[in-house]
Amino acid sequence: MNKKRLAAIAAAAAIVIGSVVGPATASTASVSTASGPVAITPATDSYLYYSRDGVIYAAYGDLSQPRRVARYDANVYDLDQLKVSTSGRYVAYSLSGWQTTPQSHLLVVKDIMLDKDVYTSAKPMSAGDSLIDISPDGSQVLREVGTSFYLTKVSTGASTKLSLGAGQRPWGFTQDGQRLILSKYASNDFTITRYNIATKQTATVLKLSDTAGAIWDVSPDGTVIYDRSAGCGTPVTTWSIKTDGTGSARVATTKDAVHAASPNGALLVATRGTTARTSLCAGDAAEVNVTFSIMTRDGVVKKTLSASQVEWAKPWLAIA
Repeated sequence: MNKKRLAAIAAAAAIVIGSVVGPATASTASVSTASGPVAITPATDSYLYYSRDGVIYAAYGDLSQPRRVARYDANVYDLDQLKVSTSGRYVAYSLSGWQTTPQSHLLVVKDIMLDKDVYTSAKPMSAGDSLIDISPDGSQVLREVGTSFYLTKVSTGASTKLSLGAGQRPWGFTQDGQRLILSKYASNDFTITRYNIATKQTATVLKLSDTAGAIWDVSPDGTVIYDRSAGCGTPVTTWSIKTDGTGSARVATTKDAVHAASPNGALLVATRGTTARTSLCAGDAAEVNVTFSIMTRDGVVKKTLSASQVEWAKPWLAIA
C-alpha cells in the first residue's frame, strides 16, 4: 500500500515528523505501550508535524506544547499529502476539495518563519494534481498531474515537465536537492535510480531481479525506504538503502510497513499490522491501519499515534 492509497483511506488526519532546533534540555514523558511504560526523551532535533480537524501542528517528540503552523477548512477539504522541507522551514500540503464547486485540488507551501503562504495552486479535481515532495530548501515542489510529473518553482509557479523513461515514477529529492529518486517495476524486475535534474542522466541505486517492490519514502537520513517481495501473495519485507546505493539493510519486523527514517537514521515510523505482511494480489483489500509507531530500527516501539502520513526533516529553527 503506497502513501497515496494510505492517504485516501485515512485522510482525516496526517502526521509528519520534522526537526527543528530544540531546547538545551529536553524533558521526558512516560507513555504506555504494550510492553509497559517507556520513558521518551524527545531529541533536540526532532519535531512532530500532524493534522487534527483542519489544523496542522508542530510538537516535540513527546507531543508536548503543540504549535499551530497552518490551517485549512476540514469541512470542505480532505488532506491528501503533508510534507516538510529537509530544512524544516517550509510545510507543503495538498488538499482535495470534495465539497467545493467545482471540485478542486489545492496545493499550499507555507514559510513557517514568515508565517505566510508563499505558494498556492488550485486546479480542477479532474486534473489529478497532487503533491509528492518538497525540495530540501523549500524552493521547489514535485507534483504529479494526471500521468505526468512536474517540478514547480515556489517563487514563480513556473513548472517543468520531467522527461522520464516509461514506467518510472519519482518519489522525492535527494539530500542535496539536485537529484530525484525514481522507481520502476517491469518484467519482474524492480529498479531504484537517481535522476539528475540538471543533466537528466540516471544512475542505478538498486536492481533486483524476480522481485516486486515499492518505495515508501526518501528519508532525510539519506536513505530510501522500500518494500520487496517475490510477488502476489508472498511475504513482504522492508529495507533501507542509501541513495548512493550502499548500506542495504532489513529494517523493523515483518508486521511493519516503514514509512520514514529519522534524520540520524536511528528511529523509524511505521504502521504495524496484526500479522506478517504479504504482497497484495489483484482485487485484494489492504489492511487499514492508521496507528503509527515510532520505533527503533529493529522494531522496538517507543510511542504510538493516530495519523495518516509521516516524514522527518532536519533542524532549522525553533517555533516560538
